[in-house]
Amino acid sequence: MMEQFILVLLASFAAVFIATALFYECLCLISRFVSGMTTKHRPIMFIMIGGIFVAHAVAIFVYAVLFWLLTHHAGFADLSGYVPDHFPTYLYFSATSYSSLGVGDVFPVEGLRFLTGVETINGLILIKEHSAHIAENWILLILLLCPLMHIFMHGGHGGHGGHGGHGNHKRSNDEEEK
Repeated sequence: MMEQFILVLLASFAAVFIATALFYECLCLISRFVSGMTTKHRPIMFIMIGGIFVAHAVAIFVYAVLFWLLTHHAGFADLSGYVPDHFPTYLYFSATSYSSLGVGDVFPVEGLRFLTGVETINGLILIKEHSAHIAENWILLILLLCPLMHIFMHGGHGGHGGHGGHGNHKRSNDEEEK
C-alpha cells in the first residue's frame, strides 16, 4: 500500500511537470507564430484557439497515458464504472478529470484517486493560464466577437433599426395600427 502511494506521488509530480512543460511550450509556439502574422484577425483567432485546444489535448493525453500505465503495468486497480478496457476510456476519463467535469460514469479507485485530484488541479491551473495568452491579443478577440454578436443577437443581417420586420420580434397592436 505504501509503495503504491509513493509511486502515485512520484507519478503525479512527473505528470504535473511534463503536462505543464508541454503546455507552456505549445503556448510559446502559438505566441511566436501569431505575433509574426500580418493577416486578418479571424485566422489569428482560429490559430490561437486551435493551438490552445491542442495544448490542452496534449496535457490530457499525458495523464491518460499515466493512468493506463499505472493500471496495466504497475498493479493499480482499474477504473470503475462503465469501463471498456481500452485506451479511449482513459482519454475520456482524463478529459473529464482535467476539465473538472467529472461525469461520474467512469471513476478512479484506490491510488488513482490521488492522481485524479492532481490532474484536476493541474487542469484548472492550465485552463486559467491560457487566458493570459489570449489576453495578450484581447483587442483582436473583442473585434472578432463583434460579428458573432451581430449574427446571434440580431438574428442575422438586416436586424438593425427597430429590426425592420426582421428577426423574431412581435409587434404590439399599437405598432401595427401605425
